[in-house]
Amino acid sequence: MPSNHASMCSNEHYAKKENFMKTIPYKRMLACVLVFVLGTITSSYAEDCDLVAVGGIKGPDDIQFRGLHFEGSLLTKLTGGDKKIGYNVMAISPSPTREFFAVATQSQIFILACTETSLKQIAMITPLFDGNLINDVSWSPDGAHIAIGATGSHGLPPIEGGPELSRDQIRIIKFDSDTHALSEVTSKSMRSFKSGTLNEARSVTWSPDGTHLAVAGYCSPEILVYSFDGTLLIERANEMHGCPANTVDWTPNGQFIAVGGLPTIDGDIRIFGFDALSSTPLTPITTASHGASVESVSWSSFSNVLAIGGRTSTGESPGFEVRVFLFDGSTLAKEVNADQSHGADIHAIGWAFNSGYLVVAGGTSPSGCEGRIYKYTQDFALLAEYPGARIVHGSTIFAVTSLLVTPPIISVPPKLKPLPVKEQS
Repeated sequence: MPSNHASMCSNEHYAKKENFMKTIPYKRMLACVLVFVLGTITSSYAEDCDLVAVGGIKGPDDIQFRGLHFEGSLLTKLTGGDKKIGYNVMAISPSPTREFFAVATQSQIFILACTETSLKQIAMITPLFDGNLINDVSWSPDGAHIAIGATGSHGLPPIEGGPELSRDQIRIIKFDSDTHALSEVTSKSMRSFKSGTLNEARSVTWSPDGTHLAVAGYCSPEILVYSFDGTLLIERANEMHGCPANTVDWTPNGQFIAVGGLPTIDGDIRIFGFDALSSTPLTPITTASHGASVESVSWSSFSNVLAIGGRTSTGESPGFEVRVFLFDGSTLAKEVNADQSHGADIHAIGWAFNSGYLVVAGGTSPSGCEGRIYKYTQDFALLAEYPGARIVHGSTIFAVTSLLVTPPIISVPPKLKPLPVKEQS
């Protein structure tokens, strides 16, 4: 790690996570993958409301996962949407058909399908994990595979008499849409700083065509891209961030990757160009600064608006946790009037319902909520919060996602032009 970057990397983020992990029994275990089904979304239901799902540390009511209706400007509880998972929820990813959620706890992956009525378990498998923290989960665009990013130990001897468990931080699970069966396809170990250390795949995301997987984490280097042919993961490219990278997201047009992490000397947000046909697929494009650790990034469906959420920025009063950047293919321009102060760290952020809304979630704010929904104007000059759509969980939220089940809310803003889809031959 370059010394100029290392000197600027705070250990606060890693120390907080390390302390959090101490609350988890540090032993190797068999991790269950539980599958639930709620049915399918009916057309009449789809016309009435949209879905928001959040997960995190259990609230005062022992709930770790919540499904919510978003109707007009109000959030209401989804009947049967509260779920006692048993472990803290770390990540949520919707399937491309919008029938299912993949929900990651510290050591388990749940598959949930959603209607307004119930949650039912229909299957369970028990793949072998090394018992470390699962950080992220991502459903492939074809719905056939689920990528898992986790913390894995290297160079540690197996427990005497115990099973040989995988220490790989990246795993691919196959999902059968007919039987809902889950089976492991392949796994990959990230590069280790040294034997006996914990490496982390903190964020995983598929390319829009499902042929590549981008990974950001605590390893060396911190940014990796793998090709995937349905069977094997093969490393295609890697780049340095200079500090642990927390989050990665691919533009819907597949041409760019955004990475956020701890601050370095040249920024905490990085944009890379991606060309699958090139021998060097990743090209550094530009950097930007939030002023604190970036925990989550999300591209809009237009591929030219990037929302970021993170820890409270420094050097400003008040500090901000939410920002929006406009991207023209070469530079990021911060939309100042879109900065938002939640009053606590933001751990998850995502454009919702065809990019008409921005859903953010994290720690408990001074007003007593953990999540908010904003709607932006067509020229991105302002983000307006819906007070009736604040998310109250009672404890820190790590994950948030939404399902589009209504027609698109807005068209492409006149101020911005969609980036062209690059033709590849």
